[in-house]
Amino acid sequence: MKVKIMKIAVILFVVLGIPYAYISEKLDPSIKEYTGVGEGYKSEVNVTLKINRKDEIVDLKIKHGDTPEIAEKAVAGMKKRIIEKQTWDVDEEAGATATSEGIKEAVKNALEKNKKVVDKN
Repeated sequence: MKVKIMKIAVILFVVLGIPYAYISEKLDPSIKEYTGVGEGYKSEVNVTLKINRKDEIVDLKIKHGDTPEIAEKAVAGMKKRIIEKQTWDVDEEAGATATSEGIKEAVKNALEKNKKVVDKN
């Protein structure tokens, strides 16, 4: 009987605990948003960073008006590298240098609004 109760408790913890952790991170009021603007190839690049209470970049939204076929490659690659490295100072995407530089500039501007994040890099 004791073993059965333990199994049920573990199952409930797993089933209820994981969604709670996911939801609480998404709804956490301590996650701040910062915006920044950079100059892309044809237009401005606008970014929105989500920074958690540990001053980590947890999400990055990028909007641009550059040529979609070229710029989307930069958007995907830059977003991945910026979140992995936790800095704006990453390599540009080959073939989309201007858009990549605009993304970096916009992220740097957004991070400057959160000095602790900029200072730790």
